[in-house]
Amino acid sequence: MATVRRTLQQIRDHHSTIDQAKVDSFTEEDIARMAREDDSETDDIEGFYFVPALVDVRALREKLGLSQRAFAARFHLSVRTVQGLENRTVDVFAPTRIALAAAARVMPPKSSTPPPHARDCVR
Repeated sequence: MATVRRTLQQIRDHHSTIDQAKVDSFTEEDIARMAREDDSETDDIEGFYFVPALVDVRALREKLGLSQRAFAARFHLSVRTVQGLENRTVDVFAPTRIALAAAARVMPPKSSTPPPHARDCVR
């Protein structure tokens, strides 16, 4: 099979041919039956995990009061990746989406006063 090269924009513009209504109509019994019919190995599948939608990286970065460079350093990303995340020009894999969603939930907003434990350490 020949390799077909497409730009990211061409991929995004391509409309899916999946019949979502049909997919949604499948029951667990249907899925198990189809797996048996095509000899799928499903015993080692431990379960499903939720992959959140991509968070607004720019809003998160601004909430934390960080520059792109500081945000990149804090989350072990390149500045270029942060720029791509903010502009939505890079594909984001599940682990990155999960980490960014968790960061958005637990990171406190920028504050002018340090947290109590940090004040205790100031000399």
